[in-house]
Amino acid sequence: MTREVSSNMLNDEIYGRIRTLARSGDTEGAATALTKHSDISMKQAREFIALLDD
Repeated sequence: MTREVSSNMLNDEIYGRIRTLARSGDTEGAATALTKHSDISMKQAREFIALLDD
């Protein structure tokens, strides 16, 4: 659910930047960027970033 909701709120450029941050190991930076561009909480953002690794 989180992945679907977030993907709908993010454009490809922002989503790409978040994925790049997550892949480089900056999960907090990625989560922070995600909360700036959507209305999800930091906890939800961290869960979303964790899903990107799967």
